[in-house]
Amino acid sequence: MASLWVGVCATTATVQFLRGAIVDSVLFTLAGVALLLDATGRMPVTGRLPRPSARVIALAAVPCAIGLILAPRHTVQMGLIVILVGIGVLPFAWAGTRPRSRAASDCSTRQRNTIIGQRSPSSTTASKRRRTSWAWAGVLVVISLVELSSWVIGRIDPLAAATAPSISELLDGPLDSWRNRAVFVVVWLAFGVVLFRRGSERA
Repeated sequence: MASLWVGVCATTATVQFLRGAIVDSVLFTLAGVALLLDATGRMPVTGRLPRPSARVIALAAVPCAIGLILAPRHTVQMGLIVILVGIGVLPFAWAGTRPRSRAASDCSTRQRNTIIGQRSPSSTTASKRRRTSWAWAGVLVVISLVELSSWVIGRIDPLAAATAPSISELLDGPLDSWRNRAVFVVVWLAFGVVLFRRGSERA
């Protein structure tokens, strides 16, 4: 699946570059390079990390939520908070996590399931992960195409730009309200926590 995500990062980086969002393009390029290095075994791996408890995640999410709600939109402050969230999650998402209560007998469990003719849980998990990866890749590519089409239409005919707004422009109006912004931030962080808890554990 590494080639899929390298391609997604390359596509997104190209779209951002064409839109003039150089910083975003550089970030996606770096992500693609890191994935490529990881796929070729050139990225150092420290092994899976202990999964943070729900309390630790909540303690980290609350100040992030407050900062994102209070920070003006499209500002350096908000960008820094989002970057800090990514930096905090990246080590666990990249290396994978393990439940703190998991015994060290996973290998023997897989062998036992194989002996009695059951399908290994790891193979089922891998199959689900592949389907999920394709689904998320499709979502990201569609978002990139929407952003690119909005930019192209705006460049060709500035008067027609209003008929094809970008995703951020669609959110500008609703998120100008403090209440709507608070709801959006809470939902965004909660969804991120779910993805982190379910997606960072590698088989």
